[in-house]
Amino acid sequence: MKDNCNTYLGKAYRFLSFDGLFNTIGNKSLRFTRVDKVNDPLDCSPLIAPLNWDEYSIHGGELFPKFVCDYVSKRVFKSLFICCFCKEYQSDDSFLMWSHYGQSHSQVCFEIDFLQNRYLGGPSEVEYPDSLIDKRNDSFNFDKGQLGLYLITNKLKQWSYEKEVRLIVDTKNPNIDNERFKFNSNSEYLYVDFDLNYISKVIFGAKSTLTNELKTRSLFTDNGYNPIYEKMYIDPKTLMIKSKPYDL
Repeated sequence: MKDNCNTYLGKAYRFLSFDGLFNTIGNKSLRFTRVDKVNDPLDCSPLIAPLNWDEYSIHGGELFPKFVCDYVSKRVFKSLFICCFCKEYQSDDSFLMWSHYGQSHSQVCFEIDFLQNRYLGGPSEVEYPDSLIDKRNDSFNFDKGQLGLYLITNKLKQWSYEKEVRLIVDTKNPNIDNERFKFNSNSEYLYVDFDLNYISKVIFGAKSTLTNELKTRSLFTDNGYNPIYEKMYIDPKTLMIKSKPYDL
């Protein structure tokens, strides 16, 4: 049964570039992105908020949607940051994940078991309703204090192949330890201290280079960590993407 944060407790996979992984290892931190900087204009958009848009537009005119977007962006989004993971890395849908986020299968992903390691309380599961409009209309009575969570965990069904879960940080939270949370120069990214022991497995893309793979192992070893390694490949019999143990 889901809690009020859609908390996901299971294994999840962070797709990123090798440079991103090297920075994660070197800095012992995860990078979070401010939610108004995501690539889908309806992802985390105030426009999907469960409001009576017809009524408000009649009284507020054509400028009302812009007012709402500006207001929510200033009052809600400036403090919300996300780090995105996927539930899978070797399913049919994962082929697209490796193509898009793994830069044509040339990069890497790593595994965290959030059941074993409740980092930041665990990620929230993203939902992909058949219609964002229907979901919006059916949610008028939701807890307005959960607006940020609602916007962050509802996406267009076209993105369902991502099977996404998101770690969420609200920098307005009074319990945040500022020593662990650091902004970049323009506050678009947030870097949060991260225990590399949480990384249980590293999976190399089918087209990753030996140079990057050896550097990955070296960085982990130098820092006293030894995750499991796998490498993706295309099964010639089934033409499906699979992984196999990788002895570096």
